[in-house]
Amino acid sequence: MTKFDIAALARHRENLKAEGYRRISVFISPQLRCLLANHRRRGESTGALLDRLLVAELAARPHCSADNVQDARMIRRTQNQIRHTWQPSNNGPRTLSVKIREPDGSGVLITARDAVRFEKGKEPS
Repeated sequence: MTKFDIAALARHRENLKAEGYRRISVFISPQLRCLLANHRRRGESTGALLDRLLVAELAARPHCSADNVQDARMIRRTQNQIRHTWQPSNNGPRTLSVKIREPDGSGVLITARDAVRFEKGKEPS
């Protein structure tokens, strides 16, 4: 059994402060405590657990608004539809591009490989 070393803990805390870490104290609900316990790895401290979960969450989601996410989905879906019209099994017309206009006159020109935003009166050819 190892002894608890107060000096080593003090050095560790100083190192963390030097790296920019700050100590906080919070009250958490029993549900959150249970959730954290389910995600904790063997031997992992609460601070390390929160750091791992928050960094992973921030890295997984780029900062963007819900509108941008919806726009990206709409663009991908339209590009897939354009590519589908090029398949040999399609006997109908081939779609080369789609223009989606906003109420203010601006919009997006979508092709199979690109999406270009344009302002009112400045449409790409």
